[in-house]
Amino acid sequence: DTLNITNGKLTGDATFGGGGAVANLNNARMTGALTLGSANGSLSFTNGTIYNGAITRSGAGPMSLTVNNSTMNNLGDGTLNLTSMSLTNSAKVGLIVDNARVTGNTPIYNVVGTADIGANTVFTPIFSQFSAQPFTLRVLNATTLNLGGPVSSMLNANSPYIYDVQLVQPNANAIDLVLDVKTASELGLNTREASAYGAVLNLLGEDDNLGAALTSIATEGEFLRGWADLMPGSDAAVMRVLSSNATAAFGATAHRLDLIANKPDAPGGAWVEEFGVYHTTDETSRSLGVDGGGFGVAAGIDVLSNGAALIGAYAALESAELEEGGRTSAPLNVAQTSFGLYGGWVNGPLAINGAASYGFVDFTSDRQIAVGGLTDRLRAEWNGQSYTAAARATYTVPLGWIDVKPYLAADYIGFKQDSYSETATTYDNLAITAGDSDANLATASYGLALIGNLGSDDAF
Repeated sequence: DTLNITNGKLTGDATFGGGGAVANLNNARMTGALTLGSANGSLSFTNGTIYNGAITRSGAGPMSLTVNNSTMNNLGDGTLNLTSMSLTNSAKVGLIVDNARVTGNTPIYNVVGTADIGANTVFTPIFSQFSAQPFTLRVLNATTLNLGGPVSSMLNANSPYIYDVQLVQPNANAIDLVLDVKTASELGLNTREASAYGAVLNLLGEDDNLGAALTSIATEGEFLRGWADLMPGSDAAVMRVLSSNATAAFGATAHRLDLIANKPDAPGGAWVEEFGVYHTTDETSRSLGVDGGGFGVAAGIDVLSNGAALIGAYAALESAELEEGGRTSAPLNVAQTSFGLYGGWVNGPLAINGAASYGFVDFTSDRQIAVGGLTDRLRAEWNGQSYTAAARATYTVPLGWIDVKPYLAADYIGFKQDSYSETATTYDNLAITAGDSDANLATASYGLALIGNLGSDDAF
């Protein structure tokens, strides 16, 4: 039987049933299996041909293989027995790697005869499954192996980034592919991403779609973005945005004390203040950079106000969105309703004020994942609680039209998140189920504020 394709395209399988099997593909495209049976014959891929399919053969008689200025990706799991092999003129050969071939330790090609490999031949490992264990795969055995150049230079430079890959010649007539998964440090993962290293490797081994997608990535930048996409939102990022919101709400109560201190004859009353926050952090060895911001409003009522002391209660509504850099898209929306108490005391130039609150937090996550050719979208909604306390001491030094106010401040914020489960659009294995968690942050600061006195009014 003979299959000839010249300047054409075939999508489908070809099965040879006779005693001879000859396949000639010249400037052709074929996607499909070549089932040779026990026949003898030849395979020829020339003049820019691209072939993708499983080549299988049960016979051990004469069979030659020629790849000249063409691409051949043999997807078969077994060993293809040949009597001669010629790879020349920038031949490109895909080496399909899956668990069956790794565990079976079967060579891809066995040449009982001569194998001529040109210097500009390119071997490319292509993974249909992921293996976290280091392994050595025999690419070919030959009775006589003629190499046109160092075999190490024949490995595709765009091999899977997750692996440390080498093409070696263990003896005069064999070629091996040696692979080992890079460590978290070698991959360039930050501290947070590295903490999930083992879990992600396990997932890659369990999900062939994800394993094939991640091993298809050849560049560091694309790989790190794909890995980051697999991570949930950062608790530390949530903490920073909640802290910014709490600081802004506390600032509103401080403004109220300043107003009362400046107008000691003013009666107590109700007040409302709107505020906005924006937070940005640079990427570090521990985490990705974060950008986030939002708006809020705080309103309160003075329970006690005598010009020297102030006690009141307030409520605040805040909404913010934050997103980590280095990801495809993973906005996390945080909405908080908090209730608290505030108080202050003024004695001449010294003013001390503080506030404490308890809040109810709603989280909405909408992550988009892009790993190689695999994409998905995962959503989740869950609740939490926050609690804050803050204090500030200010000393006012009047200098005519300007007041200088050195200050010391301290604040504490904690939050708890309830457990939640994401819902995936396509791949359920990518959805994260998270348990209850909590975090807290305490900070102290000092600084100098300059207040201009550009006029006067009687408002309070």
